Amino acid sequence: MTSRVVSSPGGASLNGSAILSNGSPGLLRKANPTHSGKLLQKQPIDASLDPEALFCQYTVIEVKAIENRLRADADAKQEELRIMVGERYRDLLQASTSIIDISDSSKRVIATLANTISSIQSQEAPSDTRRTSNQDEGVKLLLDAPEHLWRFIEGKKFLVASWLFQLSSVVHQALLNSIEEENDWADCGIDTVQQFPLIERQWDVVKQFRQQIVQKATIGLRDFDASPENTCATLLTLHLLDRKPLGDTFAAALQERARAMQGRLAWQPTESSQESGHVKETSKSSVFRRVPVRAIQDATISALSGIASTLLTLRTIFEENGESSPLIVRVLEFIQTGSTSSSLPEELRITTATLLSTLPSSSQLMMLPETLRAYKPHINATSLSTLSQTQFSHKLDGWLGKACQGLEVRLEDWFEELQSLREVWHIRTAVNRWLLSSKGLRVKELEQLRSLLEDACRQRVVAIWKTMLTEAKDNFEQELSSAVKDIRAGLEATTQDCSPVEFMFSTPSMPIASHSFSIVSDASFQKYQTALQKQLSGRSVMFDKVLNALETCARSLKQDLAFVESDTDSDEGVPAIQFNKVYRPEADTLCNGVAGILAGASEQAHYLSSHSSFILDLGCDDKTALDFRKRTLITFNQTIDRWREHTLAIVLPRHLNLARSSPVTETEPSHAMSCWLFDLGREVEMLALGRDARQREPIVARLVSEFISSLLAAEERLSSIDLATLKKLATIVCRDDTTVQQGLDERISQFERMSENTDSLVDAYLARTQLLLAGLLPYPNDSREKGLDTLGLLLPYGAPSTDQQYQPAFETSRSSRFGLLLVDTSIVR
Repeated sequence: MTSRVVSSPGGASLNGSAILSNGSPGLLRKANPTHSGKLLQKQPIDASLDPEALFCQYTVIEVKAIENRLRADADAKQEELRIMVGERYRDLLQASTSIIDISDSSKRVIATLANTISSIQSQEAPSDTRRTSNQDEGVKLLLDAPEHLWRFIEGKKFLVASWLFQLSSVVHQALLNSIEEENDWADCGIDTVQQFPLIERQWDVVKQFRQQIVQKATIGLRDFDASPENTCATLLTLHLLDRKPLGDTFAAALQERARAMQGRLAWQPTESSQESGHVKETSKSSVFRRVPVRAIQDATISALSGIASTLLTLRTIFEENGESSPLIVRVLEFIQTGSTSSSLPEELRITTATLLSTLPSSSQLMMLPETLRAYKPHINATSLSTLSQTQFSHKLDGWLGKACQGLEVRLEDWFEELQSLREVWHIRTAVNRWLLSSKGLRVKELEQLRSLLEDACRQRVVAIWKTMLTEAKDNFEQELSSAVKDIRAGLEATTQDCSPVEFMFSTPSMPIASHSFSIVSDASFQKYQTALQKQLSGRSVMFDKVLNALETCARSLKQDLAFVESDTDSDEGVPAIQFNKVYRPEADTLCNGVAGILAGASEQAHYLSSHSSFILDLGCDDKTALDFRKRTLITFNQTIDRWREHTLAIVLPRHLNLARSSPVTETEPSHAMSCWLFDLGREVEMLALGRDARQREPIVARLVSEFISSLLAAEERLSSIDLATLKKLATIVCRDDTTVQQGLDERISQFERMSENTDSLVDAYLARTQLLLAGLLPYPNDSREKGLDTLGLLLPYGAPSTDQQYQPAFETSRSSRFGLLLVDTSIVR
């Protein structure tokens, strides 16, 4: 039984109608529109479903729902298509145009291939297969030429590269123009230009190498390390490829070598990693160096090697050797005639055959026509005689003169970094040895370069010495001014400098063994010995510092001159004589300057003129040294005169009141007389005249003489024993001053009676006070000759008697608390 849906004429389903459920007959169900619509929205609908089957399966309401759903899907698809067409309209048009063009191109290619096949089939075979093969070798040479040219240029084989370039040019012309019957490609039925456009294009690539070869060859002339043969090949490249005559080629070589020399001379000293932060010092050695000496030496030798290499290379190439022609002329003759010469280097014997045999495809290229394999570059016969030997020598000498001028300027700049004579001499010795061992320099040129080096070294050494002398003078003046300022300020550090006795008896530090080694080093003993020597000579710390400013400089200059004189590599005495000529005026200037500075410093002036090694080490002129000693002696004497006047003006009035108030005794000198003599001795000791009796005794004698004369002129009351003491002192100290002794005799004669033991009392007094009066009493010259014992040497005026009761030289108080407290000088015993 088949169930059908009874519809109204309007298409609506009848109420109460029933359909078979699940296709099972006899089962009727009532349509539920809401439930059917939900099911239809969830399940997919096949658009290709037959309407009859659709109406059989669904109700009318469900069919309408399906219809609405299909209409909505169709509208959505239509809207999507409309959007896609609107956005990609241009792409669609372009794609359609491209498709049409591809179709047209494909048709034209098919037609061209068909025509090509027909043309090939209609041609006849060439009658000579060898001519086609020759054409293949020519094309092969053009194709391989760029690679080979690059290889030759990188290997600096410029002559081979130029030869290959010219051969490629000839092959190109042969392929295009058929210049010889053997290479007439037109007879073979081949139009080279039309059939082989690759030839013209490849030649466009190859011809660009002409400028590169010329440029690289010109730059290659700057290579100082190139052998004469390689340089000759480079010059031949310019001559053959750039069409330069030999004279212009030689001028180009000089020009390029001059540029290369400028590059070497442009070297600038740079700070090394281990020497950065150096402050330049000329006269003082420093751990840090701005520029290593080896770098300056290498730069100098590099510049000189460039000059020597240029002279040797150009003479080998352009200069005639006896009856033999210059090398470049012989190579040109070989290229022109092909005649072999045993004297011609192998690398300059170049032919087209040897060139082709070195190429990777030599077996194929050797099948080129005979005219191409026998190709030779064109050589102008007039170019062989365009450079005369006179012109060559003149131009080469001019180039050498300009190179020496540039080197002279640069050596002056480079040597400014050298700080001592030994550094300059080290470079001078190394460069001279290199010059003597170098090749290519003639005697005149060698002497010219050595003279240039000597001048540069001498100027730098003189500049170093001038700087050292100037700095020594400035340092000396500064140290002297600082010392005077410190002494006047009364600083504690100047105590020993103001007290020679205290400095003499001070104890220098003893050498002590270190913790790691139990043995004391020699340096410690040497330091201790030096301290003792300075102590004995009276060179205190400040005094030594002032003198060291000059002595160190003079000692260093003396060592420099001795080093120059001991140089065995130099001509005998020549450098030393030259240096002395320019050095001595500067040394004389320093002496005059120091003498002017010492106008107010007697101690330093006397020490420098008599005891210091400054004048001897400085090596100034004898006349200047004598004048320096005279000027310093005058300064010393003037200062001693002022000191003597100052001393007497202070010492005499100091004890006049004591002399007038003291009771007169006949057993020993008065207290005032002892004080006067003690003060004079102390002032002499403070003067620090040293142990030189010849210099010390005249000063003390004049001081004592003027003291006695002033004391006698003052008409002060003096006892007979005071006068006897002065008489004894004048006899010992002022033996040659008869005026003083006569004055004393006249004063002594005023006494009616002198004690018989006055002389013995005076001798006992001197024996008792000889250590206190050591500054006044001279040391007897015959003390050692008498064979005195140790005590006699220490007490040359006799040992004091031990039987006498001790009489203190000063009055002391009787306080139990201050047993040795000095009382006022006006209180006497």
